[in-house]
Amino acid sequence: MTDLGTALITIGELPEAAPVMENALRIRRSLGNQRAMAISLVRLGDLLMAQGNPEAAEQRYRESLALRASADRQTIGFALDGPAKVALLLGRVDSALATFDEAARAHGDSGHPYGRAIALRSRARCLRDLGRADEAYATTATAPALLRAADYPEADEVQRELGEFGTAPDGESGP
Repeated sequence: MTDLGTALITIGELPEAAPVMENALRIRRSLGNQRAMAISLVRLGDLLMAQGNPEAAEQRYRESLALRASADRQTIGFALDGPAKVALLLGRVDSALATFDEAARAHGDSGHPYGRAIALRSRARCLRDLGRADEAYATTATAPALLRAADYPEADEVQRELGEFGTAPDGESGP
């Protein structure tokens, strides 16, 4: 059911996604599967963010992180992405940077290149917005290669964005 809810979110059917996601969480709670509950909570947080409710989303992400001991590193990485996005939206940039960094490490530990690349990209955007282009470039320089290796279509988009960050800190142009 979480996959159905995620699909509904992706196509913008937010009102239809809410009961599906809540039902998936209810079922997973009744089964006691904490890893699956953590995933449902992350997806509910994503839904709440898409609905423009970052405070409620943050609560769901925090609930997911409370299940950390039962979750794998990939799930933890996605659970961390949420609070980082909320922190950024609410202007807590230092918190967002640290949390995106932690998410990237969790995804890296899990061997999930897409999650790592997206967390690095988000961290780089924060740095860019703070006027720290060199750090932004260094942070996301590996993201296109990670995405290409995993055959994700976002690689070219991230490569273009990398070019917007400027040049590598040593003055050479980007990869």
